[in-house]
Amino acid sequence: MTEAGAQPAVGADDTAARRAEDFLARIEATEPRVRAFRSIDAARLRAEAAALDAVPPAGRGPLHGLPVAVKEVFDVAGYDCGWGTPIH
Repeated sequence: MTEAGAQPAVGADDTAARRAEDFLARIEATEPRVRAFRSIDAARLRAEAAALDAVPPAGRGPLHGLPVAVKEVFDVAGYDCGWGTPIH
C-alpha cells in the first residue's frame, strides 16, 4: 500500500487504537489458515496505539498509527528472530 492509498483510511475521527483492534481481528480471523505470524504481541500493539493517539494532530505524519507487521527475519528488540527457519 502506498501513502496515498492509506490516506482515505486515516480520517479525523479514526484512531490508532481502532485500527489496532481491526488489525488484530483480521489476524484472528485469518491466522489459522494463513499462518503468517510467528508471534503477536497484542498488549504491546494496544499500548503503542494508545500512545500514538495521545500525540497532537500537528505531530502526526500521513501514516501515523497505521499498524505494520515485521517479518521475523528482522531483529526487533523484544521479539524472537528465527531468520525464517526453525533451526534458530
